[in-house]
Amino acid sequence: MKIKLNAIRLNIFIILAFFIFTSVSVLKAGQSDTLCIGEWNVENLFDTVHDAGKNDKEFIPESRKQWTEKRLGRKIEHLASVLQKLNDNRGPDIFGFEEVEHKALLKRVISGINRNYGIVYAESPDFRGIDNGIIYDKDKFKLDGFDTLRVALGGHRTTRYILYARLITTSGDTLNIFDNHWPSRYGGQARSVPGRVSAAQTLRTYLCKHNLWRNIIIMGDFNDEPGDPSILYVLSAKPGLKKTVKPTDFVNLSYPLFAEGDGSLTYRWDWNMLDQIIVSQNLLTNGKIKYIKNSFHIIRFPFMVEQKGKYKGNPFRTYAGNHYLGGYSDHFPVAAKFIIK
Repeated sequence: MKIKLNAIRLNIFIILAFFIFTSVSVLKAGQSDTLCIGEWNVENLFDTVHDAGKNDKEFIPESRKQWTEKRLGRKIEHLASVLQKLNDNRGPDIFGFEEVEHKALLKRVISGINRNYGIVYAESPDFRGIDNGIIYDKDKFKLDGFDTLRVALGGHRTTRYILYARLITTSGDTLNIFDNHWPSRYGGQARSVPGRVSAAQTLRTYLCKHNLWRNIIIMGDFNDEPGDPSILYVLSAKPGLKKTVKPTDFVNLSYPLFAEGDGSLTYRWDWNMLDQIIVSQNLLTNGKIKYIKNSFHIIRFPFMVEQKGKYKGNPFRTYAGNHYLGGYSDHFPVAAKFIIK
């Protein structure tokens, strides 16, 4: 009788252990399938050395800004601290950066984050020497190739490449990531519009040429807002899925917050939604990779925000003119979550 009772107890233990094991396994699988994807204009992440032929002398120790290795190190620590807090303190799965001078700086930013990141980066013809870069978790993605899209501005003017990374998931699906930093509004918004229209046309032409309309994530600092013609009409990024007309229309995930008057940076006390994430229509339907509804958000940890004074609520930036503040960036980063079924 005792032997039979022990056998029953053993069977019960085995059954309970099985259910506990499978429950934990399912939880881990669910977590690993959720992706945090975002971008950030990190505001003048320069090293402290002048590069010949580049307009970067503003960021050297002898300049009025007195850009020293100590100040650079502090900025890198700040940027890394934000990245580490994303995605429940695991760091992002895919993240785009704008205004980085060299790949080595991006390596320093991610070196302290406990993720197996790979970097996609290309030196662009920008006259200041700033570029775009993309990081991705190499345990979740394989880099299948990348490309650079050169934006024509006319004459001798140059700007950043649009950076394209083609990533393959562990399930064999492709994610097409485009990181953008379109020409600025320097000289006035109206005067500078043609540069951003050219950027939108460059990207749209590339997508048409390669017939890329699925699993597309277009992100970055566009220097235009979701309602501006370059994005709404030329790129054809619409406010929502119901507003799309053609299969080649995109959906702008940032539009709802933009419509509420929110933004990623301020200009003359007005919030501007210049940092955006735009996706192909299939990422909002029942495909293998799907956007988690309403997950697009602007990242505002308290330590990244001015807490007092007349700029209270604004991004806590590195400089105000030549006055060193010791902050993070003049932009807030943005992010969204996706799930791989």
